[in-house]
Amino acid sequence: MQSKERAPIFQNKFPIPLLIFCLLFACASNQMNYQNCQLKENEERIEIMGTQYLVVIDKATGILNLFSPLQKKYTQFPLTAQFNPSASVVADAYLHWEIREHQLTLEYLRENRAVQKVILEFHEIGFQIKFGIKPPLDEEGGIYCFKNGTQGFDDINWTNYFSPEADDYYVRPPVIDVRASRDNQWIFCPAPLNISVETAAGWFSIGLAELAPITRFGLKNQGIWLDYPWQKLPHVTAEFFWLTPLVFTFNNSEWQSVGDYRRYLEAKNHIPPPKDLSNYPTWWQQPLLSTWGEQSVQNITQKNSGYHSAWVKDYISQQSKIYREIPFTIVIESQWQEQFGDATPSRRFTDLKQLIQWCHQQGHKVILWWKAWTADAQSLAQKMRITDGDFVDATHPNFPTYVKHCCAMMLSNADTALNADGIKLAEIFRVRDPRKATYADCSKGVGLQELYLYLETFYNQARLIKPDALIIGNAQNPHFQDVQDMVCLNEDWDNKLRREKRACIITQALPTMLIEGDAADMSGKIALYHYVTSAIYANPEIEYLTKFHDEAIEPSMQELIAKIIYFYQDKGPGYPVFMDYGWWQWRNKNHLVAESIAKGTALLRYRGKSEATLFSIIDQDVPFILEKKRLLAVKDEKGNKIEFEQIGKAVYKLNNIKHNQFYRLKFRQIPQ
Repeated sequence: MQSKERAPIFQNKFPIPLLIFCLLFACASNQMNYQNCQLKENEERIEIMGTQYLVVIDKATGILNLFSPLQKKYTQFPLTAQFNPSASVVADAYLHWEIREHQLTLEYLRENRAVQKVILEFHEIGFQIKFGIKPPLDEEGGIYCFKNGTQGFDDINWTNYFSPEADDYYVRPPVIDVRASRDNQWIFCPAPLNISVETAAGWFSIGLAELAPITRFGLKNQGIWLDYPWQKLPHVTAEFFWLTPLVFTFNNSEWQSVGDYRRYLEAKNHIPPPKDLSNYPTWWQQPLLSTWGEQSVQNITQKNSGYHSAWVKDYISQQSKIYREIPFTIVIESQWQEQFGDATPSRRFTDLKQLIQWCHQQGHKVILWWKAWTADAQSLAQKMRITDGDFVDATHPNFPTYVKHCCAMMLSNADTALNADGIKLAEIFRVRDPRKATYADCSKGVGLQELYLYLETFYNQARLIKPDALIIGNAQNPHFQDVQDMVCLNEDWDNKLRREKRACIITQALPTMLIEGDAADMSGKIALYHYVTSAIYANPEIEYLTKFHDEAIEPSMQELIAKIIYFYQDKGPGYPVFMDYGWWQWRNKNHLVAESIAKGTALLRYRGKSEATLFSIIDQDVPFILEKKRLLAVKDEKGNKIEFEQIGKAVYKLNNIKHNQFYRLKFRQIPQ
């Protein structure tokens, strides 16, 4: 179906109340259904009703009005993009519409030539908008989407904002920035490329459908700002350059918005489905033992002469005495190599291969820390001339050869290699600034795209050398789920809930991804809480030997942490689900396997249909909920019966539970 009108564009608010508009559509209009969406069209308006939204477009002006299914208004905005915050590129243009199945195409015509195109695709749970623009050759960079002159989003009734970048979730206006040098938000790199807005109609979100050649994405001057570096991009002289599509989804809450965004990406094949849990090697779920926290306490980070193979071996030996018979995945942190950008061990680690072999003999696996992007003066990257100043250029034709050599040195079992079991790709936020960078081949990727290329190349080369190598990254973005196996939670100090909030974002964006339960830079005051909760949502990580930065680690605490780790080892494969702060569940398909309860002070491990094990870190009464079960009896380690009471339909309370003991619960299934 193709409309014939070509009306001059002008800027105004939507002039007709929705009720009157609906009456207009009761008169002559065309209607079609597709993918559980309903479309109506007449001479003046186009209406699209999805299961979670209503879109009303004024065909003369190109203004899109966005409503909830209950006809409450989210916002309105023009279907145009421009390079200057106030200068329209479609002024005096005419609008030409074409409707084809679930897709609308809008052309802005001047003298019968298109100056801009817009494609809208509608689906039941959301929709996406893609702009075809004529790239500027004289602009420094960037573009504003949903701007026409000074008009942009109608934000008069917007009450809150949400960005998944940790830890300032409610920053105004929200901006997701890959490069930490600008906003110091280096923890998630990149965060899910999705920002959310609260309105009187509820929450709605705008995200990127694909990775773009940008490093910043956010709200600016009432538009969506994308910092496209026009001078560094290929094909900018083509008739139209198509921007990465922008996705609109609708949310019950801001914390669910990332999951809604990911589900849309999956439904429209922008990303693959989550990884199959059955494909994980068993050892990937071992608890982690990192050298970094202890290095920091002893002030032997980076190239300090006190950090060497013998120190690492002694550290592992001492931890093994505390955590008896626990097989760890050991992370040898910065800086075991002499030069960043090179996998050759330093003189302090000349016997690193023997150290890794010794770890294997003790039943441990070994991960080597790798600083992304940085290339020191005498590194292999500099010698191969694949650098841009101090940065590796991932678009260089010899970059795959360089990565192959580095991965072979770290992972291969050849006589000259180290035979480690995986790589931790750290500080990936050091991606180059496209405005200043020099690319050997910008068609391979700029900005976010180059970051993906860097990780993808390391990931694939590592897999070729060692198929079960574990690759740890920092990208909490669903677009990166196929180039890493585990993501780092990152260190913090004494904020009890901050790590949990990050984990909430990760489990929404990457629901089956393993999480490194980073315990570095952690106050002893929150340590036990962190270990209880991270034993459910992450691979818990040991980082300190005898003291945290603020207090000593008493033997009683070490014993509790050890038992939490034993508890963690017993839970098997699955994925984490956030219920509330302190309350996490570990599920395998539809089965509840384990959970943290009592506000993060106790753990429950379910065994089959009739038993469970309870462990508490404090003396207390323990309330908990039983799913489809009735509690029959509770006994302590000596076989003594423990009193309990039912305080709700499925809520029980165990009385006088003592810390540092395992309790056995018996129950029976309730027929459904």
